[in-house]
Amino acid sequence: MFWHKVPQAETFKSLGTPLYIEKGASIPIGEHVYFIEEGIAALTMLTPSGDEKTYLYFKEGNLLGFIRFTLPLEVFERSYLSINVNSIVAKTPLHLYAINNKTFFQELENNPLLYKDLSLSLTQNLSNVLEHSFWVASEDASTRLCLMLQNFMIEEDNKCVLPKCFTYREMSNFLSIHTVTIAKICKRLCDERIIERSGHRLFITNRERLKKIATREESLQY
Repeated sequence: MFWHKVPQAETFKSLGTPLYIEKGASIPIGEHVYFIEEGIAALTMLTPSGDEKTYLYFKEGNLLGFIRFTLPLEVFERSYLSINVNSIVAKTPLHLYAINNKTFFQELENNPLLYKDLSLSLTQNLSNVLEHSFWVASEDASTRLCLMLQNFMIEEDNKCVLPKCFTYREMSNFLSIHTVTIAKICKRLCDERIIERSGHRLFITNRERLKKIATREESLQY
């Protein structure tokens, strides 16, 4: 998966109004396109049984909320995003720039270079959704979890660590793996000294072995 920052970030920030969203709150969707200055958000949907599932993450430097404005109204109203209960939720505190959709698209008309950023954002989202679908459809639980650890780990104080928002429940919602199974796999990874747990944080201590499991060069029994 990849989250590439759009090149024209300063232009988008200049068009918008700063907005702070608390962790766990939904981003108001309907009139604005958003640029993320800091934080992580997720596209979530409710299943018919009421369970929450996460399909896509957005990170620093990403645009979001523009799909409903790029489709003709009658097309969007028939789309999966429109007819299902979905929202974009702040998984960490979010610092955004809210850009009125009319202002956003008027600026695109005035500055065609910005269409490259919109195309990049669309391609990035599509690629990440397809990769997530492949994980869920084709990979076993331990491979899925290791792929997530590999793709979402960050550098913090010269250590590789999973961001705080990725609890067992959060990983379960994204990977379609029961939280009990997540806990069993993490325990095995700890036993193998591939990761270590400190408080509520997971630290990656052996990136090479993690990569081997993620790429199926090694299997992990748990």
